[in-house]
Amino acid sequence: MRPKIITLIIALLLTQTILRAQKTAYQFSHLDITNGLSNNRVNCVYKDAGGFMWFGTASGLNRYEGYKFKLFKHDGNDPKSLLDNNVTSICEGPQNTMWVFTHSGISIYDPNTESFSNNVSDELMKYRVVTNHLTLIRKDDSGDFWFLTNDRGVYCYHPKNKTTSVYNTLPDSKIILHSNKVADVVESRDKTFWLIYTDGTIDKLNTAANTVLLRNASLEQANNKKLFLIR
Repeated sequence: MRPKIITLIIALLLTQTILRAQKTAYQFSHLDITNGLSNNRVNCVYKDAGGFMWFGTASGLNRYEGYKFKLFKHDGNDPKSLLDNNVTSICEGPQNTMWVFTHSGISIYDPNTESFSNNVSDELMKYRVVTNHLTLIRKDDSGDFWFLTNDRGVYCYHPKNKTTSVYNTLPDSKIILHSNKVADVVESRDKTFWLIYTDGTIDKLNTAANTVLLRNASLEQANNKKLFLIR
C-alpha cells in the first residue's frame, strides 16, 4: 500500500504544479514591419487606459489594435498631426491625454479626436507648469501627475482639487530640492517619493510633511559626478 500512496502523492503534486504553470503561462507575439509596424526600431512602448498598445518608432507612432496597426505620422499640411516621426518616449497625462515625446518636441494626443496638439506651453499652463524644458511625466498611485523638468524642478498636479505643488531649489519651495534638474521620480509603498537628479544624487521626500527624509550622493560619487542623461 505504501508505494501506491507515494505514487498518488507524487501524482497530486505534479497535477498542482501543472495547473499553476498553466495559470501563469504567457502568450507572446512577434510583431515587426511584416505585420504593419512602421519601423523595426522601437524606442518605447506604452499601454493606454483602453488597453491599446502603442509603439514609438523612428518612423512614426503605431497603435496596435490586436490584429493590425494604425500609424500616426507627421503631415506638413496638418497642424494637428504628430510633430515629428522619431518618437522617443510616451507618457500618460491628465484628462486621458497621451504626451508623445519626439526628436523635435512634444505632441499631446487626444483620444476623443485622435489628433495632436503641438502647443505644449498652453497645455502646461492649464496645470500651472511653467517651463519650456519638460522631460518626463509620471502618474502616482493617487492619480497625481508629476511633471519633471530640466531647469525648474518638479510640478505635481492634483486633478482632484486642480491644484499644483511646486518643488525646486528656491526658498519658497514646499520642499527645497537638491537641484532643479530632476531625471526621474518613483513612489514607495509608504507613499514617499524618491527623486533622482541628473548628477546622481537621490532624495527621499515626504510630501505630506514637506520634508526631505534622506539625501544620498553615493551614486553621484560612484559615477564620478558625471551627469545622467534625461530622456
